[in-house]
Amino acid sequence: PTMKLIDLKGRVGGELLHYLLAISGAEYEEFIYPAGLTCETWKGKEFEADQAAGKLDISMGKVPILEVDGRQIGQTSAIVRYLSRKYTLAGDNEIEEALCDMYMEHVQEISEPFMRAKMFGDAASAEKWLADDLPQWARKLEASLPASAAGSGRAVGGRLSA
Repeated sequence: PTMKLIDLKGRVGGELLHYLLAISGAEYEEFIYPAGLTCETWKGKEFEADQAAGKLDISMGKVPILEVDGRQIGQTSAIVRYLSRKYTLAGDNEIEEALCDMYMEHVQEISEPFMRAKMFGDAASAEKWLADDLPQWARKLEASLPASAAGSGRAVGGRLSA
């Protein structure tokens, strides 16, 4: 299939999609909207024009969007799940697939408050989150891992998964 990843320059969170595409060896085209120069125009004029024209409606006006043979998939989690299944990174059975989804949700739950503090708060609130909240979340995430993960370096199954 022909794939095209549409994203916004500097958007935190898009790295995971790039990693999955690189790990899978997939061939894909990339379109990255340039970022604006100030906090008020961080999206850039081209992004805002396409947003207004409805070109990003599939993802409720946001990016990333993955086009596969002309069909669009929006939302990072949905794209991760699609790529993981397509390139056999989603586990070897339904339980492992669900565990991959669970760990992804864990990471999103951990990162969302930090992203809000960083984007909408001030530097002090983001630093406070890193110092106070992240260690607690990291302990919870570590406790959720199976005992076998310590020896194998794998949270799910016996091979790389996402």
